[in-house]
Amino acid sequence: MKNTSLLLLAIVACAAAIPTSVMLSLDTVNNQGQLSDPAKLRLQFKNLKSGGVRGIMIDVWWGLVEQQPKTYVWTPYRQLFEMARDVGLNAQPVMSFHRCGGNVGDTCDIPLPKWVRDIGQQNKNIWYQDQHHNIDDEYLSCGIDNLPLLQGRTAVQVYTDFMTDFATVMADLMPSTIDEIQVGLGPAGEMRYPSYQLSKWTYCGIGGFQSYDAYLMTELASAAKSANHTEWGMSGGPNNAGDYNSRPSGTGFFSSGTDNVHSAYGMFYGNWYAQRMIQHGREILTAASSIFAPKKVGIAAKVSGIHWWYGSDHHAAEMTAGYYNTNSVDAYYEIAKMLKEVGGTFDFTCLEMFDQVGAGCQSRAEQLVVQTRKAAVQAGIPYSGENALQMCTSGGCDQYGFNQIVKQSTFLGNIKQFTFLRLTDDMFTNQNIWNSFKGFVATMASKN
Repeated sequence: MKNTSLLLLAIVACAAAIPTSVMLSLDTVNNQGQLSDPAKLRLQFKNLKSGGVRGIMIDVWWGLVEQQPKTYVWTPYRQLFEMARDVGLNAQPVMSFHRCGGNVGDTCDIPLPKWVRDIGQQNKNIWYQDQHHNIDDEYLSCGIDNLPLLQGRTAVQVYTDFMTDFATVMADLMPSTIDEIQVGLGPAGEMRYPSYQLSKWTYCGIGGFQSYDAYLMTELASAAKSANHTEWGMSGGPNNAGDYNSRPSGTGFFSSGTDNVHSAYGMFYGNWYAQRMIQHGREILTAASSIFAPKKVGIAAKVSGIHWWYGSDHHAAEMTAGYYNTNSVDAYYEIAKMLKEVGGTFDFTCLEMFDQVGAGCQSRAEQLVVQTRKAAVQAGIPYSGENALQMCTSGGCDQYGFNQIVKQSTFLGNIKQFTFLRLTDDMFTNQNIWNSFKGFVATMASKN
């Protein structure tokens, strides 16, 4: 505790102004592999720079870049990064190894490369699967991280090859323009399992465990055998945890019974499920660090803000996503420790949200952000933030949300940076929105 207190004092003492970046539209590079509107984008970049914005974040879609194995087309991204350089904006590319479409806020349909999907047609076990063996084709299962099932390459090798070629092609832009890479580690680019797919889930269902493909089931069986409980690995996961839209009280696993989340089995499975995801992140981020650190470019990983059922003792929605945050385990400190190992930044969402006491879903977004901030401080790693939902509409911006972001970004010393979701035409055509946004950027920049 003493060391943590000293670290907190050091962070406060060294606090610097908080720079703001802006996420670009998901389809900035369209399905034809071209910038959607270069002239408009160039003008928007100039406006952002004039408004005090530091940089932009852009999804670099695997499905668009590597349409043939080991053949990479970076042309539109190179064009975009040069455009950012020319107006003085920094760029944070996201290595987006997931599909666009099917998550909150998705406005495009960019699947994984066809050659990968063709493999999935023959072997559905390359995808995450729920207890009914329904597949989710938005991200490869971590069960194939080290299996050469992708035309002779493992998933980790495929991701590493992609990042290596990116670093080669963009080398002259690093680190002057491209100074950090966010590495996608799951659906929506977040390090989690696809536990709440919009095609099956509605708020505030607990979600579904995703450990039922053949490769993860084999790993689970091996772990259970090592724990001297072979029976724990026979089903691939709990058989009483409900389904995507269940409430905790309607399940045995998250309410009562001998095999619930607090039982010996529940603790074994919850820890294995979470640590398997963390190991997935560790392997890919280790590769990313080896590629980008020599170029003085940082790496970051995004953690999802699963705030519903946070106010309960079981943290059901977090657990199905891979965040084992119960039984005296701090899920986010476990992640922060891994990020410390690889030299990564902890990037978290929902900084604009408040606790929703009495709303029926035990949502505690504000408390969740506090826990993640403390985890990063304790581990001694940088922390960046984002808002989870669009904050500006034709009627104006959510000033209460902006104030909440400022509060959450400064209470343990200043965060490393904030990325605003998302660039829209309204930011420049609606003066109220533009003035509100500029005011927010200026406020964050003044926190030093």
